[in-house]
Amino acid sequence: MQTSATDAQLAHFIALFRRVAPAYAERWAALLQGKPAKWRKIQPWRVWPCDVYESHPPRMDWPVMVDRAIALARARGVGEAHVLACGHSGESIETLVLSWLKERLCSRGRGSEGTLLEGFVSLVPGQLALATNHEGGCWLIDLERMTTKN
Repeated sequence: MQTSATDAQLAHFIALFRRVAPAYAERWAALLQGKPAKWRKIQPWRVWPCDVYESHPPRMDWPVMVDRAIALARARGVGEAHVLACGHSGESIETLVLSWLKERLCSRGRGSEGTLLEGFVSLVPGQLALATNHEGGCWLIDLERMTTKN
C-alpha cells in the first residue's frame, strides 16, 4: 500500500476538491497530505449533486460511467488515472495506466481489489473525474463540458 500521495496525485485531487468541494477543499487537501489513516475522513457523499443513492448523470450505472469517463479521457489525450479510496473504502491511492482502470474499478468478487466502494478517480485535474460513494451512487464529473455549455 502506498504510504503517501505523490506530487502528481496531490495536484490532481487538490484541483478536483477545489472545483467540486470548495467548502471541504482545504481540509481534504490537508488530510490527503497527512497519514493515510486520515483519508477515511474524506467523504465524497458530502458534496453529492443528487441523492447519495442516485447517480449523476441519472440512470447510468457504474460500469457504463467508467466506460464513458475512459472514452472522454482518451479523447483528451489522457494516459493515466489517479484513484483515491477514502471514506468507507479505507485509505489507498494509486496511479494506473488508463487501460487498467475499468478492471480496477469494476471487478467483482469477495475480497477483490476491484470495485471502489467510496472515493474519487481524477483523469484531468479539476476537469474530469469519477466519484462513488458507499451508498451506491456514482458521479461522472465533466466540468470542462459543463463550463463550455454556458
